[in-house]
Amino acid sequence: MRRALLFLPGAPAALFLLLPLLALPALAVAEGGWGAAWPPLGTSLALAGAAGALALILGGPAAFGLWRWRLPGRAALLGLLAAPLLLPATIWAAALRGLPLGPAGPVLAGALLGAPVVALCGWAALSRIDGSTLRAAAVLGAEPRLVWRRLVLPRALPGLGTGTLLAAALALAEPVLIPSLAPAGMPLLSRAMLDAVRNGSAGAAAATGTALLLLTVLLLLAAALLRRAGRRAAGG
Repeated sequence: MRRALLFLPGAPAALFLLLPLLALPALAVAEGGWGAAWPPLGTSLALAGAAGALALILGGPAAFGLWRWRLPGRAALLGLLAAPLLLPATIWAAALRGLPLGPAGPVLAGALLGAPVVALCGWAALSRIDGSTLRAAAVLGAEPRLVWRRLVLPRALPGLGTGTLLAAALALAEPVLIPSLAPAGMPLLSRAMLDAVRNGSAGAAAATGTALLLLTVLLLLAAALLRRAGRRAAGG
């Protein structure tokens, strides 16, 4: 009972945030318009997967570097890593549109946004490793490869996986940077939703928005499960 009472002060804010999201699927069912959501679904999922994979390739080594080496000015480096998330998407769109990226532009843009998330999630997971455990393994003569495989990787992978899923979710729903770099004929859920809003098509906007909402929620749930697995692996 006491726990339930603790949530009461935040209930109005939660309702204010959730009611529009709950109304979106109802509007999609009432208005129809699901035909607008199916064509861009496969392209958006492929783009999100490719951007998440590239973000892992770029952000994974950065996570290990932040954890392993105590570099001077690490706070400034963390700020630099977070810059793609802090700066307005229009600035990145203007900068990247001047480069000959071609069809790879949307994937690279998604990786630009997602790599910092992977790096920070991986670094957070690695930071929970007890240094005394690593020192004890070294004193007992464990080979570095064995320590890496048995102690480091099992704790790092859930954090890196969480960051990859979050990066994919960012690429899936990003409404400005990625559509601005995508070729004119590339169907994307975010672009289809914005076009439907501009054209006044409530059914198509609600349907594409519902598809984006459901996919994002699924990715976030998977990320939360991986994060919990990482905590269990770290003993917390």
